[in-house]
Amino acid sequence: MLPFAKPEYVKIPRHAIINSYVMHTVGLASDQVTGVVIDNRVALEQIHPTYILALLPLRNDIKIYWRDVLFYADCFAYEYEIPVLAYPKKMTMKIDFLLDRRHKINAKNSYFSALKDALESVTALRLGPLGYVEFRYDTSMYQYPIRKPVVRLSYSEKYQSVAKEIHLYTLALKQIDPLHEYLCYYRVIESIAENNGKNWLEKNFDRLPSYKFGFLPAGTDDQIPHRRINLFTVLRRRAVKHLRNLSKNMSYDDIAKRLYNKNRCGIAHGKSIRWLDFSADFEEVFLDVYLIKMMARLAIEDKLNTQGHFPSPKLYFS
Repeated sequence: MLPFAKPEYVKIPRHAIINSYVMHTVGLASDQVTGVVIDNRVALEQIHPTYILALLPLRNDIKIYWRDVLFYADCFAYEYEIPVLAYPKKMTMKIDFLLDRRHKINAKNSYFSALKDALESVTALRLGPLGYVEFRYDTSMYQYPIRKPVVRLSYSEKYQSVAKEIHLYTLALKQIDPLHEYLCYYRVIESIAENNGKNWLEKNFDRLPSYKFGFLPAGTDDQIPHRRINLFTVLRRRAVKHLRNLSKNMSYDDIAKRLYNKNRCGIAHGKSIRWLDFSADFEEVFLDVYLIKMMARLAIEDKLNTQGHFPSPKLYFS
């Protein structure tokens, strides 16, 4: 079921397939990921014609652990702004995930199948029913007769220092409603600031309009002719527009207090709550999500930059 051909650089293909895992990268365009290696130990190959990515050990002495798969799923989700579901191939936990006893034998498979379908709906809400993102790196050199890895991703080296924050960020990408999505993003800022994050927000709002988040190509199948957009540009534009609208009547200090006191605490606690009922609360938080999302991403990249610079593969889109 591998995409174009079995990668020649994967030694002992039978062993690799038996010891592989898969990730459901919900919203990734099909037939784009091939010739990619993670941490010089795992081949990343897209299964045709789906958004499913296979993780295959390069050699028979390499073992992929479940914790590795979870980490790689978070890294991929962070880079592509889509929910990623790592499928636990060895599901030995004695837990009935479903209440329906008729599915007892395949309860875990049924649970993850339903969860995958739910994440497809989440992606449709964010990108549109036909929306998708494209692979960000250049794999054009991976073609016959050249069959060597052309993209090498150093996820462990680059993202290990922000593993917790990326997990919180990607947890937000799996939420179907803006209130819980917002809360996950705010927890990223709290984790990095090591406090309630209000001072950090106030001091960093001014950086948002000019910050370069990179190029994440996205599009929809209903565009005629096809038009590629930079998803990060769209998200930042909406965040900046909302920040400017708020700043017409509030100082940055007041905006930071609103984002923490009214939103974060109003969602997480039971005293003065934010209502999830398509009222004014819902609309306000929906717009605030764009702002807090990009600030959370800015906070993560700040922490990455303090750890030193890591070489990146050549980006296909610039």
